[in-house]
Amino acid sequence: MQGHTGGVRGVTLSADGRLLASGSWDGTSRLWEARSGRPLGTLRGHTSGVWGVAMNAEGRLLASGSEDGMVRLWEASFADVAGDEASAGGTADSGQSPAASPSGISPERGEKLAARRADTGDSRATASNGGRLLATLHGHTSGVWGVALSADGRLLASGGQDGTVRLWQAPFADVEGDKASAGRTADSGRSPAASSSGERLRATLSGHTGPVYDVALSVDGRLLASGGLDRTVRLWDASSGRLLATLQSHAGLVCGVALSADGRLLASGNFDGTVELWQVPDGQPLATLTGHTGPVYGVALSADGKLLASGGLDGTVRLWDVSSGTCVRTLRSDRRYERMNITGVTGITAAQRAAMLALGAVDHQGPAGEALAGAQLT
Repeated sequence: MQGHTGGVRGVTLSADGRLLASGSWDGTSRLWEARSGRPLGTLRGHTSGVWGVAMNAEGRLLASGSEDGMVRLWEASFADVAGDEASAGGTADSGQSPAASPSGISPERGEKLAARRADTGDSRATASNGGRLLATLHGHTSGVWGVALSADGRLLASGGQDGTVRLWQAPFADVEGDKASAGRTADSGRSPAASSSGERLRATLSGHTGPVYDVALSVDGRLLASGGLDRTVRLWDASSGRLLATLQSHAGLVCGVALSADGRLLASGNFDGTVELWQVPDGQPLATLTGHTGPVYGVALSADGKLLASGGLDGTVRLWDVSSGTCVRTLRSDRRYERMNITGVTGITAAQRAAMLALGAVDHQGPAGEALAGAQLT
């Protein structure tokens, strides 16, 4: 899947596995058809890179958290996953007909998108193929690094560089309407009753002594997990904001967290390359999974809690059997410099050249290349 112009920091799947959302350092979030990789739409509005994205169970709501300190909630009513090829993947800026427009958006559709942009009161926010901005949430004092949505989309959690976790109460705006309240900002300094829009800051949870890298909500929205630089995973009662347990990771800073559907199992991905499993709610450590050779930035649990996926800086995704703690499969992407031709490249050291070759680069002037050239000449 190609389209982002910067590194991809966050990905998420809808509950049925049909939709995939991605957030990037280019400041956009994109929605894709997971099976085919077909682009469905692009959400623009953040003024800095997007660290995290989350969808509700239906895939109709998308939350994005950014280095700009904002959380944005979008209605992701893009082109139908089963079809609508003509309008897939466009941007909201074109007024041409589908036949002539590189974005594939009709004039009528473009007018609707422009109206939606005006509804939000944010001229920077655009969404192609029918998405619209529902809310821009202010409150964090620095970058937002993790976001999570409950299955029904009525509770949103965000964690940030300021060391806080914030809980936002829905409804922000009904997915089918309520445009009057869509897209206005929440003033975190006022009580929920004083907010002029549908969204409310429900609670600000303090306790972490450093940035919060990731947050996760149980399916029913009752349990919240957060992990961060202070080497802890914290479990919270999402309804009251009460801290239930502080789990001390022996493995260094916590980069990613995930909760099983039944809320009884928690997984954390750690900077030292391990994955830790914990029993919930008592926080009893169950297992430490080893195999990655670099930091583990993302973890996810299957719906039945029997399979765990972890993604790391070593370029692998590993699938684990939770009950035994064994790695059942390792998925490898292309190495960073796969097939890059560095023949004759100057300005790099021998060590750098060796490292690039180990990561897939090719050098036809090396010993193997010289031998090949000699064979071709003869």
